[in-house]
Amino acid sequence: MSEVWDHHHENDSRSKIDAPMSELSEIVALRVVVSGDVQGVGYRQACRFQARSHNLSGWVRNRFDGKVEAFLQGGPDEVDQMLDWMWIGPPMAAVREVISDPVDVDRNLTDFFIAR
Repeated sequence: MSEVWDHHHENDSRSKIDAPMSELSEIVALRVVVSGDVQGVGYRQACRFQARSHNLSGWVRNRFDGKVEAFLQGGPDEVDQMLDWMWIGPPMAAVREVISDPVDVDRNLTDFFIAR
C-alpha cells in the first residue's frame, strides 16, 4: 500500500512507519518516489548526504518521468527522519509529493549511493 504524506500535516503525531515497540530495533526498507521540481537541482547529491548522515543504506536515482526514486533502509526513526527531509530537499527543489511503499530489506547494501 502506498502512502502519500501531505507536507502540511508534518506536525501529525502519527509515525510514518507504524512499527510495534518490539520491532523498533528492526531494519525497515522503503521505496520512495518524489515528484516536483526535483531533477537538476542537486536533489540526488543532497539525498545521498542526508541518508549517510542518518546511517541509512540504499540508493537514489532520476527517473525518465522527471521524478526521483530512492530505496531507503535503516532504523525506523532514521527512515522517518529521512522521509521528512525528502519533503524539503535541497534549496532549489520544489517537492510536490512523496510516495513511499514498504519493500524487502536488502542486507547486501552497506552504503548509500547515486544509481544511474
